[in-house]
Amino acid sequence: RSYKEIIDVANRIRLDDLHQISIYKDCIGGSVEFCDMASVETVIERYRNEKNYIIGEKVHCFVLKNEEVAKRLGISNLYNVFKNSRAYSNVRFQQLNTELLSTDKEKLGEAASFLYRVLEFYTDVRWEGTPVEKILYGDIKDYHDLNIAELKNIKKCLQGIEGDTLELFLMKMCECYKKGSNNIRTIIKAVLDLEEITDNYITGYFMQTLEQKNMQENEEEDENESVGRIRQLYSIRMEELEKWHDYIKRKENTDIIYHTFHGTKGLEFENVIIVLEDGFGTKREDKVFIKIFLENYSELSSEKQIMEHEKARNLLYVA
Repeated sequence: RSYKEIIDVANRIRLDDLHQISIYKDCIGGSVEFCDMASVETVIERYRNEKNYIIGEKVHCFVLKNEEVAKRLGISNLYNVFKNSRAYSNVRFQQLNTELLSTDKEKLGEAASFLYRVLEFYTDVRWEGTPVEKILYGDIKDYHDLNIAELKNIKKCLQGIEGDTLELFLMKMCECYKKGSNNIRTIIKAVLDLEEITDNYITGYFMQTLEQKNMQENEEEDENESVGRIRQLYSIRMEELEKWHDYIKRKENTDIIYHTFHGTKGLEFENVIIVLEDGFGTKREDKVFIKIFLENYSELSSEKQIMEHEKARNLLYVA
């Protein structure tokens, strides 16, 4: 589904007898250029001045790690809280990227799903154009005496829930639940979906889902670390959480959009920059050196030489 020029490069990376062709007849017009630069920003600025840059289209940057995506999005605080939590330690770390950064909300983990519902509520009540009926979460049969005056009152009360940080916003939600009408309580109950709507209960919920422990437990060796991480989560500003929410919903509010390689399967973009980290990998024996492969490409003739760069070829091909 791509341009011929890009498919030709992919075929050269494969270095085997299988050659792909475009499914389109009109497939001429793409271009590929390799840049050896340390700064992604420098590459983006240079690319925007190239004649092949499609004006009016966003620039989509593919990076290797979700952690880099989080950094570029401005959501590193959120990512690090989840990354360092007990819920995603050891073998569970492999699930972090899916359960926190999946653009399919059904795949989000329990704690991330809770935050997603809170942010959905946060954006709905703050936007003046949101129809009142959209914030009547849950079963409509749970609401009573819904007339125009009551609907206006509901929206006014909910818009009064404010807070710069997650902690303050959740506190205001709990206060509104405690003092609000039955309809207000129904909405907040549907959003949070917890047995109790109190500050302590929500804190206990995060302790259980992220730190995998009950509030009653007293493991002194890591109790302070667990409490510290929940405090870090609570201190995250709503603007950062809103960026995360926009990413999950694929809201492209900026000119530069960041993705991981695997997160773009099946998608198509006009302006693409692939950021390749040389020496990618955690263990020495697993590291992938793209630059060496590219520098020695013209001299690769034997099957043995080609196989020596198998990891680099596979990574480039996926990109």
